[in-house]
Formats: sequence, C-alpha cells, structure tokens
Amino acid sequence: MSHNQTLTGLTLIAGLLIAGPAAAQDMLVYDNAFFQAQRPVTALEMVQRLPGFVLDEGAEDQRGLAAAGGNVLINGARPVTKTDTLASVLRRLRPEVVERIELIRGGGGGVEMQGHSVVANIVLRAEAQTDRVAEVAGRLYNDGEVGTEINLQWTRRLGASETEASAYLNRQRGPESGKGERIVRPTGGPAQVSDLEQQNMIDTGTLRASIQRPITDGKFRLNGVLNAENRDGKTQTTGTTNGGLDQLTKTDETERELELGGRLDRRFGGAEVAVSALQTLNRQKETEDTRRGTGTELFGNKSTAGESILRAVARFKPASAWLVETGGETAYNFLDSRTSYRRNGVNIALPSAAVKVEEVRGEAFATATWTGSKLSADLGGRVEVSRISQSGDRDTAQSFFYIKPRALVTWSPAAGRQFRLRLEREVGQLDFADFVSSAQLDLGQINAGNPNLEPERSWTAELAYEQRFWTRGVFTLTALASRVDNVNDQLSIGGFNALGDIGVGDKQSLEAGLTVPLDRLGLAGGRIESAFAWTVSQVTDPTTGLERRFSAQAGRTCNVKFTRDAPDGGSSWGGEYRCAETQYEFRTDQLVMIHKKDQVNLFYEWKANPRMTIRADLYNALAGGELRRREIFAGLRNPGPAATVDDRNKTAYRTLLVQVRRVF
Repeated sequence: MSHNQTLTGLTLIAGLLIAGPAAAQDMLVYDNAFFQAQRPVTALEMVQRLPGFVLDEGAEDQRGLAAAGGNVLINGARPVTKTDTLASVLRRLRPEVVERIELIRGGGGGVEMQGHSVVANIVLRAEAQTDRVAEVAGRLYNDGEVGTEINLQWTRRLGASETEASAYLNRQRGPESGKGERIVRPTGGPAQVSDLEQQNMIDTGTLRASIQRPITDGKFRLNGVLNAENRDGKTQTTGTTNGGLDQLTKTDETERELELGGRLDRRFGGAEVAVSALQTLNRQKETEDTRRGTGTELFGNKSTAGESILRAVARFKPASAWLVETGGETAYNFLDSRTSYRRNGVNIALPSAAVKVEEVRGEAFATATWTGSKLSADLGGRVEVSRISQSGDRDTAQSFFYIKPRALVTWSPAAGRQFRLRLEREVGQLDFADFVSSAQLDLGQINAGNPNLEPERSWTAELAYEQRFWTRGVFTLTALASRVDNVNDQLSIGGFNALGDIGVGDKQSLEAGLTVPLDRLGLAGGRIESAFAWTVSQVTDPTTGLERRFSAQAGRTCNVKFTRDAPDGGSSWGGEYRCAETQYEFRTDQLVMIHKKDQVNLFYEWKANPRMTIRADLYNALAGGELRRREIFAGLRNPGPAATVDDRNKTAYRTLLVQVRRVF
C-alpha cells in the first residue's frame, strides 16, 4: 500500500471518529420523518433501520418475564407474551401509527432496561387508526415442494385504547431439510458411502387477540394466544458404495399451547407502577422411529408444561437527575414428562424417564439511575430464591439463593461518542428438558436426564465503545470477559451422555459492528451493515483432562448486509452474507464438529402504492449447507484416533419466498 493510500485511509477513519450527532446524550430520538425516505412497510423495518441498533427478541425458553424480555418497548412497555415473538409484534405495527422511536443507551430513558445496555422505545400516535392487513405468501423450494403462509390482522387504536385480533397459518420446511452424502470411515476399513436426504415439514396455526383500555391514571392490557404446531420429518440414508448404511428415521411431533397475559399501568402519587401476569400451558407429544436393516429403535415422549408469573415494578424520580426502580417477580413452573425407548422390541431403561420437575422462584430487585451531562450510572442488584424439586423415577430437591449485583456506567465525552462499562454477576437458567431423557436416533445418540443440575454462574465485565457519524453511520466495539463458576457441558450418567457441571471456565469475546451510509461515497440510498465476533473459551474436559473450548460455541461469526433504496422510496433491494462458522460438541464418547457453510440471501421489495407491497426473497442463493462430522470412539473420547468417522455433508434447499401485503 502506498503512502498516499495509507494517508487517505487514516483520514477517512479519523473523519468517522470525529463526526457525530449535534449533542452527546443517552437518548437519541428518531421521528417518523427520519424513516419516510425509505417508505418502511412495518415498524419492524423501522427498528431494523435504526443506526447501530441490533434487535434482540429475548429468550422465549427462559423462565420469568425479566429473563425473556427483548430490547424493544412499545409506549414504554414490553409485550406480556412469550409465544408471540417480538418481530411478529413489530410486523403487525404500521409505520403510520409510529410517532417516533427513542434509542435509549445506558439506562437514562426512564424505562425498564431489564439488563439491556441499549433499548428502543416505540412511541405510538394518539389519533384514531383502524388497520386491516392481509399477507399472503408462497414458498417454492428447489425440489418443487411448495409452502404457504397467510396472515390476517385487524387493529383499532384510539389514544390508549387498542383492540387487536389476528390469525396465522403457515406451512414450511424446517431449516434442517436438505440432501447430500453420508460417508462412514471405520478404522482399517473402506469408506461406506450413502445418499442422504432429510425432510421436515412444519404446519403452524395461531390465533391472537388483545385489548387495551385506559383507566384512571393509567391503563390495562389483556392478551391471549392459542397455538398449534405439527412437525413431520424423516432422515434417510441409502447405501451406494462399500455397504453404505440403509437407514430410515421418521419423527412425528405435535404441540399445543395456550397463553394468557395482562398488564396494569397506573400512577400512584409520583410513582409509576406496572403489574404484569402471565399464564402458559403447553402439551407436546413426540415419536421417533428408526430402522436399520432388520434392527429397530423407537423413542417416545409425552410432556405437559406450564408457567405462572406475577411481576410488579415501581419507578419514581426522587430528584431530577435520579430515577429509582424497584420491584419483584414470583413464578411457578412445571414439566411433567414420560419417555420410553425400545430397541429391537425390547424396552431399555433410561435415567429420569418418568419425571415431574417443579420450580418455585422469587426475585426482588432495585436499581438507581443517575444521569449527568456526560456521565450516567445504572447501579442495582437482584436477589433470587428458588427451589427445584423432581419426582418420579427419582425424588430430589434443591434450593438456590443468589445475589446478582450489576453496574453500568456510561460516559459521553464528545458529540456522537460514548463508552459503556458493565460489571455484573450473571446466573443462568436450567432448562427443564435437561432433567429428562431425550434421543436423536438418526445419529444413534441417547441423552440422559440429570436431576442434579445447577445453573451456570459467572462474573462478567463488558466494555463497549460507540461512535456515530454521518447521521446514519455507527461504529461499535465491545469486549467481554466472563469467569464461569460451573460450566454446564457433557458428562456421563449411567453410561449415557447428560448435561452437568464440569468445572470452572473462562470466556472472552470481541464484537465489532459498522453501519456505513453510502450517500457520501456516491451511492445514494445505499447502506452497508456489518457485524463481526470472535470468541475464545477455556475449560478442563472431564473425559480427557485436557483444556478445550465450551461446547456449541463458534469461534468466529460474521454478517454483512447491503441495502439500496430507490430515490423515491418505491423499491429496495439488497442481500446478506453470513460467513461460515464451526462449533464442537464434546460428548463422552464422541467429538462432534458442526461446520455451517457460507450463506447468501437476496431480496427485492416493490412498494406498488402506500397500501400494497410485494417482496421476493431468495434464501440460500449459493446452496450452502453444513458438514456434521462425528468422531466416534470405541470407549471414552481420547486424544488418539477415533474408531469411526461419520461425515454428513448436506446442502440445504434454496427457497424463493414471494409475499404480497395489502392494507385495507
């Protein structure tokens, strides 16, 4: 690189770092006009166009409302739901009803952050709006299979009053579907080659309804969701060379779910009080049937699960620079599961095959936020008390008590520039499914339940730097380090693999994000968004005694998006590139590598008029897929060569999705 090129590059970087918004602040406000040049179709598109903001939908599988909350609020409140994704909620909001979006960084915006460092708050208009929206979509897979999607919605808003009803039907292939090749290489023997085909169809039907009404000094909201889902799948290998394996595995899963939620917001004197309640009930049934030659295996599971949550939060300002938030949450959760396993017609006993797991949990918290001209601090803590009991094949009970302090300090030394430092004691949640035996018969894997599981606990330090430039440009760099007291990973119980505590570990990560508007570089309406992450971890393997990384953790991830909006906002086009990533699973008798190949998605959206939009997406344009390699050992996994190497190289289907959206 020449001296002039180097100087030009340094000049550009310096320009990015010193250019920024007009004033440094913990809240950035984007009014509706900010988005209108691109004519977004839904509030989801508006959120996705927030400079430097990454949507986090929360964790549906996390128990409690605090742990499951995402980083987007609507009029200062989170939807009281788990079955309805945050993206779905935002997709049902039209841009015309949005007055502005507040981007709150560091906790100075007077809303529930719930552990997030950055939150977007969507403020809706007060005037009357009636929306009738119909979406119809078709999916065409490159093998000729067709999927359909229908979404109907009716919404009426007037100030704090809102009534909504929607119906959703969808039929699509599961993401694991594809075709490829399976090669088994036994030590000292020839490679056994088979054709591989994996199919999975998912049928979903959902009904939703909600009502919100004002009351004296506040409002209340009630919502309900009824969901049904069926999944039919098969994995088939057909031998082609050297006695390749003929195997057929069929799966059949059904799930029914009911959810009822509500929230009451009121002012009492100088305090804002919010009380939320949620009740879910879920029933699932699964069968998995495998045939290899004359051998058969059959695994079955039936389960009923439920969650009852009550949460209360109070916020008040004792002084202009201070905001105090306090409250608590209590929850009851249960999972009642029965599993069975037959091999060649003979019942095989599994650890924790008939189990009922129950949890009673309570949490109290308090947070004080101080906001100055350039410095703000969010200081608080949580106290959690819980008891998890198990009955059935084995009766056990464990009680837990955790204190979880948290400090977030935000410093904005100059316009557009911000540093955030977070120190926190984090406690993970136990997945009730890990208490129960499970199976992946097409892989020949049986997993035992572990009644003695304890949640992961860690001390985490995070430092983030954010620089805004050119109005819509953002650069972020985040470094994180965690000391994990008890890593949950694979160990042996009763001769089967199970999840359990394998000791103390460390994790470090570095994430970089860059959003660059291309108008100043000669491409009007263009935008590049990129995100890169590098993660390393260390823990002592309980099987080999050697140091290794955590299971199911990719060392590197990256994502690059390009979008180009037409000058009149009547159309948009672009694409997304996800680079390949590799992760490992360290089972006691196997080393499993999962390598996901590069993936490219493309889209074109035509806004025919203010009420009709047609969009086409081509997913997996490069026909990427994954390689799953299992190194299978004769006994316990060790540093030496495996007895058998089993490769499954699969190409996922290309999918063309065409959507028509009409507002009536």
